[in-house]
Amino acid sequence: MDFDKKTIIGLLLIGLVIVFTNTDLYKKLVFGEQYVEQQRLAEQQKGQTESGRDVLVDSLELTPPVKTMKEPVAETQESIRAADVDNILLRNLINDYQLEVPVRDERIITIDAPDYIGKISTRGPSIVSWTLKNYLGPDSLPVQLINDGYENFYLSFPVDGDSLHLADFVYDVDSPVDRLQLSESNPSQSIVLQLDLGQGRTVQQTFTFHFDSYSFDLNIDIQNFEKFVDGLTYSLVLGSGLNSTEHDFANDMSRTKGYARAGDEIEEYDVSDEESGSKELIDWTINWAAVRTKYFTSALIARSQSGKGVIFRGKTQSGEGDALFKKYDVELLMPFSRRGTSDAFTVYLGPLKYSVLQSYDVGLEDMMSLGPTFIRFLGKIVLWSITHLYSIIPNYGWVIIVFSILVKLLLHPLTKKSYQSMKEMQKVQPLMQELREKYKDNPQKMNQEVMKLYKEHSVNPLGGCLPMLLQLPLLYALFEVFRTTIEFRGAPFIGWITDLSGPDTLMTIPGLGVPLNVLPLVMGITMFLQQKSTMTDPKQKALIYMMPGLMTFFFYSFPSGLNLYYTLFNLLTIAHQRMISTDSKDNQGKNNNTPTATVAKKATSKRRLSRLDMMRQISKKK
Repeated sequence: MDFDKKTIIGLLLIGLVIVFTNTDLYKKLVFGEQYVEQQRLAEQQKGQTESGRDVLVDSLELTPPVKTMKEPVAETQESIRAADVDNILLRNLINDYQLEVPVRDERIITIDAPDYIGKISTRGPSIVSWTLKNYLGPDSLPVQLINDGYENFYLSFPVDGDSLHLADFVYDVDSPVDRLQLSESNPSQSIVLQLDLGQGRTVQQTFTFHFDSYSFDLNIDIQNFEKFVDGLTYSLVLGSGLNSTEHDFANDMSRTKGYARAGDEIEEYDVSDEESGSKELIDWTINWAAVRTKYFTSALIARSQSGKGVIFRGKTQSGEGDALFKKYDVELLMPFSRRGTSDAFTVYLGPLKYSVLQSYDVGLEDMMSLGPTFIRFLGKIVLWSITHLYSIIPNYGWVIIVFSILVKLLLHPLTKKSYQSMKEMQKVQPLMQELREKYKDNPQKMNQEVMKLYKEHSVNPLGGCLPMLLQLPLLYALFEVFRTTIEFRGAPFIGWITDLSGPDTLMTIPGLGVPLNVLPLVMGITMFLQQKSTMTDPKQKALIYMMPGLMTFFFYSFPSGLNLYYTLFNLLTIAHQRMISTDSKDNQGKNNNTPTATVAKKATSKRRLSRLDMMRQISKKK
């Protein structure tokens, strides 16, 4: 029993010793000032953690006091030990290749340019945010493009069947300040970020920002990675996705896709409504890869040499209403050289503006929505015309009005020909009806007589439709350009029309919660008046009401700029038709009183009557 008491007392004493050696009092007695300093640095690092992300801290064991240990951790050459790393892959790489992963504090470098404010983190490095000063979002604040500022711009290397991501590695930066101010007097500025993993294994990334551009230049230099890189490529990953920036979330997401230029071809990827998906273009010659929304894009452009492939990874998550939010990661594969690799890139984060994208001379503008390939050239002409008119008339609403008049003048010959053919067809409609009744039991004979009737009266049955068909490609190009042109985004016109890229909502109807959009209703009325003035066949009377109703329904939520154009176009068409009709009547009256017309009339009466005219005369006599 005594032995048991001694054992228990001994165990208690051992426990007390263990507890005491882990107290602050014991550590202060043994390690002195070094322990106090390390505690202060640990608290300082903890306070500098940004956006809820943990910063890597020095977890080295305490060692006897050394005078130089009072220097800040960020300025030392201490490295993270393999035992302190949770990632098994990284832990094995540190052990197998004696990697020295430096411990330092993360810094955020802010770039303030006239058109944007960008923030670059030294962790990864990563583009934390990219705010466009000249474009406002649904919250009336400047548009912020970056969806996720973590792990969105980093290098990745294939190693032993896996990948080594540098997204969590904190680089050293040469900038003594955390804010770069760009202007005409300071047009460009560079920062150099470097990661040294020991034994000469370094990654250096040089960012050069320009005051008059939405893009920045990136130069990457990789040295002595050949011992643990397993493959002939490395990756530059842009993994943030783009924020939705529009009031119409569903419409914005419908145009959110990934694009890549492979030689002369544009490859497209849309995750659609799938939970996740991917598209891999391996061993392709890639000039650039990008992600776009309706009006904005982020693009990686390979400058020094072409990429060897691209991988798009898409995910969807709940958005607004039934629409899903689409997020894309873009991984650009680049050739990796065993003797060291140096590559140059241009990174664009900005608006889908044709003139701006075209200035990069790599075909970035080809991802813009200007219609199908066979009418794309018309879309370019329309866009060029609108932007040049704006340089003369600094209001896009009035530009649309002037443009619609110019289009109407351009289409005048086709419209006139179409209207005249329709009038000619209307004149022979009674005769055609007689032939149909007479030969209703002999379709072949009826067709022969109808064709003979067309020939005698010089009527072309396609004369009214063909000119209209020739106008369709232009009208479709106009439709695409007016719906997707960023120049109309946020552009006011007059009164309640404050944004030509969205519906012209005057008010919300009380009790119904339905927006009252004026221009679609006016457009429907003008279409009704236009069709009423041209349709004479009673059997087509229903179309006079049905077509305007359907078009009003479809166009009700369309951009006000598009509705303004079609409303004006319809009004001009009505005026044009009346003008042509008046001219035709005047010319017909004049011709009836001329000697030539009289002679022609007599000559016609003397010539042999056609079979149809003979039948008419016989029926009258009876």
